[in-house]
Amino acid sequence: MTDSSRGQSETVGIVLLTAVIVVLVSVLGAGVLSSGPQSTAEPLVDLDIDITSTTVSITHNGGDTVDGRSFDVIIRNETASQRYESAVTGPFEPTDIVRLSHSYTGTVTVLAVAVDSSTVLGRESRMVATDPTPTTDTATPTPETETPATETATPAPEPPAIDSATLPGTPIDDTEANNNVERTLTLTFDTEMDRSVAPSIELDGVTESSATVVTADGTWTTAKTYEVPIRFADNDVDKTIDVTVSEAQDSDGTEMSPQTALSFVLDSRSPGDVNNVVVEPDAITQANQNAVDVTITNPDSLDGDETARVTLTDQTGTDITRSATIDPATDETTLTFDTSSLADGTVTPTAVVEDDVGNRGDSVTNDQTPKDTTAPAVDSFTATETGSRTFTVTLEATEQTSIQASDVTLGVSGPGTVENVEQLNLDNSGSSFTYRVKYTVSQPGEYTVTLSELTDAYGNDGATGQTATVALGDAADFVRYTGDAETFGGDGSGVALSIENTASTAVSVRNVTVSTDAASTLFESGSGSTRTDHEIRVVGASTGVWDTNKERNAGKDGYQIGSTAVLSDAAMVSGNSTAEVTMYEFLTSGKGNSGKPVDMAGDEITVTLGFSDGSELTFTVTP
Repeated sequence: MTDSSRGQSETVGIVLLTAVIVVLVSVLGAGVLSSGPQSTAEPLVDLDIDITSTTVSITHNGGDTVDGRSFDVIIRNETASQRYESAVTGPFEPTDIVRLSHSYTGTVTVLAVAVDSSTVLGRESRMVATDPTPTTDTATPTPETETPATETATPAPEPPAIDSATLPGTPIDDTEANNNVERTLTLTFDTEMDRSVAPSIELDGVTESSATVVTADGTWTTAKTYEVPIRFADNDVDKTIDVTVSEAQDSDGTEMSPQTALSFVLDSRSPGDVNNVVVEPDAITQANQNAVDVTITNPDSLDGDETARVTLTDQTGTDITRSATIDPATDETTLTFDTSSLADGTVTPTAVVEDDVGNRGDSVTNDQTPKDTTAPAVDSFTATETGSRTFTVTLEATEQTSIQASDVTLGVSGPGTVENVEQLNLDNSGSSFTYRVKYTVSQPGEYTVTLSELTDAYGNDGATGQTATVALGDAADFVRYTGDAETFGGDGSGVALSIENTASTAVSVRNVTVSTDAASTLFESGSGSTRTDHEIRVVGASTGVWDTNKERNAGKDGYQIGSTAVLSDAAMVSGNSTAEVTMYEFLTSGKGNSGKPVDMAGDEITVTLGFSDGSELTFTVTP
């Protein structure tokens, strides 16, 4: 009965003990998983965990690489626990092995944890007994009892670690390296340290000729803080340096595990010089100034962290700068500028290459590039008659750069065709431009000249369709009878007609000759009427009359048909306008009352107009 009860008690005890262990593992595992920052990137690894009475070995058999800084190992038994933070220096990769010591007995459980993803990468448990006492053949076996074993195992203390590390003034660039700059590395530990033991500090990534830890000057400033200078030298280095710290001991003599305290950049290699810088196209004009390309020929050697900086400077000192990342796989880098803010004149390109920490090569400047965005300003544009079939066009403009005859395009329209063009003068000295050209046409008439292009040396066009008009030939060539003669007055003895000046310039009528077989004399009516104040009257922009004040009833001689009547003033007829010619009143032969009014309807009248330029126009009308 006693044996049976004891057997049942042992069975129940084992079940309960197993349940307790499961609960403890779950709770501790949950605590491990809940610590540290959460991440969705969970490493997939195959770990082999081996537990002996004094060591734990973890072998990476395959899978993802684990960041050693976030790889923790927890060793525990039923009563105590020890955590190794950042158990691996650097990455933990396949085939790597990490070995840790312990002094636990009983059920020893090992957890391998990825802190940054809160993932348990591996778990293993093993019973570890205390050192067995040697036995002999005569030893009496110890009877089984239910007295629990005394817990005598003492967990190993956790090693000290670095809480923070600072190295001011990084990255170290070429200027500082040239001057052998020193920076103080400050290490702060998480516990009080043995100040008689200096930590070992290694700079992984460079040789001592580029960066050296001045160990002789290292010192503990407090029980937790250690400072040591690092001296740099110019050695054309572009590296990221890891600072690895080891061998420091806490006040209890526990040595720290090797730890990467921080990383920084040492870049003492300046980029090479730009091989060339070119502005494209050769001149900056109104047409291209908003998109001017500047191309640099890249330095011969590149690290891949360089930026091209190009500056364009005008002759007033105003500049604009643009930058672009250089692709090491290409020979050239092109930047596009809007140069509208730069003044006309010369523009100078300057290029330099700079890396990501500010190291620069030497600046390179190319030849100046002209900028001209100002079109020629037309000061005057005229056409002047020089003969019955020739005229001269004069163009005057203001322009900083020389204009040639080939830069001027003129169009001529009129009743005839252009038979010859002769350049008379071209003066493009200084800032002015004068151009005279003579045209010969096939017939007289009015001609219009249009300036359709006036470009300078850089293609800026100042023409806006300017026009000039010139009339070739005598006044008689442009005046015509409109065909609307009519009689007036109660007896139809007055005749009125219209003439038209088809030219754009004015003509002046100086004299009039009237011929007809139906009458022999013209007299004033004396009535004061506008049309009848004078024997002959021409009214346009100004009025001219033939006036002898010889009224018919006064018995005086009037205008004798067929004679030339010189007007008191030349009658001006404006360009593209009409004038009225009136004659009153037509009489048969005789003087005074002896002459009788003649109804001129249906009778032919020949009129000759004499113009101030000596030309004459003769036409016949039938009212």
